[in-house]
Amino acid sequence: MNKTAKNKLLFGHALIPFPLKIQNMKTLKVELKDRSYPIYIGEGNLSKLPELVKLFYPVKRFVLISDKNVFGHYGDVVTSSFQAAGLHVETVLVPPGEKSKSIDRYAYVLTQMLKTGVSRDWIVLALGGGVVGDLAGFVASSYMRGIPFIQIPTSLLAQVDSSVGGKTGINHPLAKNVIGAFYQPKIVWIDIAVLRTMESVEIVSGLAEVIKYGIIYSRDFFHFCEDNIKSLLSLKSQVCTEAISKCCDIKAKIVAQDEKETGIRAILNFGHTVGHAIEAVMNYQSIRHGEAVFWGMLAEAHMALKMGLLNEKEFDRIVALFHKIPLKTGINGVVFDDLMRAMRHDKKAKDNKLRFALPKSLGETVIEGVEDETLIFNAFNFARENGWKQH
Repeated sequence: MNKTAKNKLLFGHALIPFPLKIQNMKTLKVELKDRSYPIYIGEGNLSKLPELVKLFYPVKRFVLISDKNVFGHYGDVVTSSFQAAGLHVETVLVPPGEKSKSIDRYAYVLTQMLKTGVSRDWIVLALGGGVVGDLAGFVASSYMRGIPFIQIPTSLLAQVDSSVGGKTGINHPLAKNVIGAFYQPKIVWIDIAVLRTMESVEIVSGLAEVIKYGIIYSRDFFHFCEDNIKSLLSLKSQVCTEAISKCCDIKAKIVAQDEKETGIRAILNFGHTVGHAIEAVMNYQSIRHGEAVFWGMLAEAHMALKMGLLNEKEFDRIVALFHKIPLKTGINGVVFDDLMRAMRHDKKAKDNKLRFALPKSLGETVIEGVEDETLIFNAFNFARENGWKQH
């Protein structure tokens, strides 16, 4: 096969050969046939991405979507490394925070890309946390009916969860993530060094998704989190690399089995039915996604306990681990009726029943429809009254 034909094949299907090893980086693969893609995890590798891209993609033009804070830290590193490789990069910036996952900001990004002249032979670079990744991915999925994009996650939450699996989208004032598409990236490029510029509250937020994987899928990984929580909070390199790799590996396996959430992938929603509703009630302000998921997991674990799914010993282990997390944002201002109203807009609801991913034991999860509002009310109250612990 000549080089031109090879490039067309690779660009059309993102078939980067596996295993393609890169020195000092861990490599994982999301197995989705002709839409399979690699996850690379390393430290200090942010400027090395153009080497891989240039090797396998016949593309010269890129549009980088980022938020103003992240771009201030890493924008020059990424854009200069692409330019040094002879690649052209245009930039579109959005304000930081969940408010940028909106219809208005989505339209703004599309408008800027149209004004720039972005066409189908461009690639979108999503440089940022979960908000940027979700927004940029949805933009890529819909612009000219779909152009390729690459995830460059810069938050712990995005590195372990939202950058992998192809869920993209924006929020509606009534509900979170109800507008979007399943659209897989071509590459996920993770540099753990970027985490050291994050505020501690962002690390705490990301740990929600880390711990979630232990509860829903792997008892051994939950035990790892129990043993290494201090090292995770202080961003010890080896521990963080191991945790991020494990989370990505678990999610890759789940997505490979169920790309569009018709079965097992729904277990990833543990803590999110309540958590998303908390975010909506708080108008996506003053609470981060991961913080809301912590409160949601505590409430939903309590539901599992009272439904006879989860035994008290394992429930106590979950609560004890959560008490080691220095949460700063509470939910005392959330009114239960408002929470229920928001949950009824949840996209997972079916036949007028709220559906929850609930732990049956550490490492095993089931999906249950729940109609009993008293059960939910008591669980929410338990979380609100027992989630705090002085640090």
